[in-house]
Amino acid sequence: MIDVGYEEGVGNVDLPFLRDFYPAEAGVNGTFRWTGGNAKIDLLGLGTRPAILQFRWLPLGDAIADLAPATYQVWSHDQLIAEVPVRRSTSRQWLLAPSAADGHLCVRLVSDSFQISPDPRRLSLPLERIEIAVIPSGWA
Repeated sequence: MIDVGYEEGVGNVDLPFLRDFYPAEAGVNGTFRWTGGNAKIDLLGLGTRPAILQFRWLPLGDAIADLAPATYQVWSHDQLIAEVPVRRSTSRQWLLAPSAADGHLCVRLVSDSFQISPDPRRLSLPLERIEIAVIPSGWA
């Protein structure tokens, strides 16, 4: 499990695994990070087993719901896994990531982004948590 937005300490720290996410923020629903248009999750040495990924997304506020992307794509090693609809409410999505021959799970979250003036960032979606479970077979 990766608590997105939890930058330091012992446990489910996110920084070793996340790239191209914006700095952690705290909100009424807890800590999170905004994805950009091409956020990456790298789990080196996970093994050659397929993995089940769960993404927990925070709700989109009324002020940005119409600006946010309608879908996002999940890619693993340059293979499209799914194009997932974005929900305005808190949501969870489960996806199956195929095994990788090199034992490294590298996932990209690709979507359109938006900007709210005067914020210079190009935001996509607020991610709260990632859970990963490997499916029995092969080494891990």
